[in-house]
Amino acid sequence: MKKAGIWGAALVAVFLLLGLWVRDSVPWIDTQISDAIGTTYVNDRTVQVLTDILGPIVPIVAAVALAGLVVLMWIQDRNWEAGVVLRCLVVLLACRGLSLFKDVFKRLRPRLYPEFAYPSGHTVSVACVGFTAVLLCAWFARRALPWVIALAAALTAGAAACRVMLGVHWLTDVIGAVIGVTGVGLIFALVLRLVPVRRA
Repeated sequence: MKKAGIWGAALVAVFLLLGLWVRDSVPWIDTQISDAIGTTYVNDRTVQVLTDILGPIVPIVAAVALAGLVVLMWIQDRNWEAGVVLRCLVVLLACRGLSLFKDVFKRLRPRLYPEFAYPSGHTVSVACVGFTAVLLCAWFARRALPWVIALAAALTAGAAACRVMLGVHWLTDVIGAVIGVTGVGLIFALVLRLVPVRRA
């Protein structure tokens, strides 16, 4: 239990420090990756479709689905389960709120774009749904947990890669997004007593 809090706080600190570091500078790793990719994928239709799917719509759909599930469980008098799902919904919303830090750090994008860069909103979106899915799985479907973790990691990595390939984010934008979501997720999961997992 204490470890989750320590890890969460440490990851949030890394997220904030990374944001302060990159807001006025472009680290070597960012320029190397950006130069290597160049404009190869800027107009790539497949990458564009993937980034449209793996973006801000994902947490909206997930939040609506979880809210509906909570109501359904309450109607069925499954209050304990509804409480767990409701707390997971709060974790999802808290993690999604990490995108608000764009206006705090005001980091410019690799190319002209109307919004700021750090952290990547698309990566935050997919990562927060993945984190919430892992939490739900830990409570209700433990046997599927390794598969859900692998799927969440793969989709988050895919969303992050698409944003870098399209030239709308630096590598550190997507890395910071994953670090931040994990940190905030751990802290909220601990505060809401979702970790450690306990059976009814």
